[in-house]
Amino acid sequence: MTCEPTATPDAVWRSYGVSRRSTRTVRVRISAALVAATVLAVLLVPPLVQLDQQAVDLSSKLLSPSWSHPFGTDDLGRDLFLRCVHGLRVSLLVGAAAALVGWADRALMRLVDTFSSVPRADCARSRPPAAPSTRTAECSLPRTASRTELGRDG
Repeated sequence: MTCEPTATPDAVWRSYGVSRRSTRTVRVRISAALVAATVLAVLLVPPLVQLDQQAVDLSSKLLSPSWSHPFGTDDLGRDLFLRCVHGLRVSLLVGAAAALVGWADRALMRLVDTFSSVPRADCARSRPPAAPSTRTAECSLPRTASRTELGRDG
């Protein structure tokens, strides 16, 4: 009598070889569906629902979630679902701008690195070593006037 393990449906996920199903593809598909649903909600809900997100309705304040108000209402009777969708619009806009700015920032950084790697002509020529002093010749900042030189004693 041989003692071979029987294949259960859970074993397919943990097995190796051709029959192995990857959980990564499932996670990627679920994540893509959630992102697509969020983007569609942001793009389609405000034009389809012609309600003002700032409209105050004190008769329907602090309502629990229902079909007419999926997230309920706040203490001023404003629909929380519409407010969340409008907030998502701002968040997606900021995220897209950050992605574009990040791309532009990296491109500008590479340009500055390129120019910084080329030596300047006046620094490249050889000079005889100067006598040690307290001031450096080319790298010092211009000296600012003191308060006494400006006539502001006090």
